[in-house]
Amino acid sequence: MSIDLFADRLQKDLLVFDGAMGTELYRKNFFINVSFENLVLTAPDTVQSIHQSYIDSGCDVLTTNTYSANANKLSRFGLADKVEDICTAAVKLARKCAHGDTLVAGSIGPAGELTEAYKNCDRAELLSAPAKALAMAGADLIIFESLSSSADVAA
Repeated sequence: MSIDLFADRLQKDLLVFDGAMGTELYRKNFFINVSFENLVLTAPDTVQSIHQSYIDSGCDVLTTNTYSANANKLSRFGLADKVEDICTAAVKLARKCAHGDTLVAGSIGPAGELTEAYKNCDRAELLSAPAKALAMAGADLIIFESLSSSADVAA
């Protein structure tokens, strides 16, 4: 979908986004001891069922399960090298449920408190890697969610 088509759609329609992915995963007995983002690889049926429930409720935009899919946050689970795999799988799962003119938004959350391995890393680099992977995988738009740090906003 082109930016012009997205902008046109916004001018004509009220777009309803899906709800919180993390809350729904928690309700399905996944807790903070696992990477919610990695579930697109290890429990794709669960993630897809959540997307489907949002489609069934009438949403216009599905948000990928990639909120913490940056190398810094994924490194806490030994998954820093999985950014591209996770982002690609997340877009594919959302696309499976999307229909007609449903949009897929690639979600990017804050870089978080930098771990020892990433303390000297450029935050822009941490946040641009998932953005690029989501765009390459076919996300219609990228949304930055809950950026409360000025460093993340600047990045």
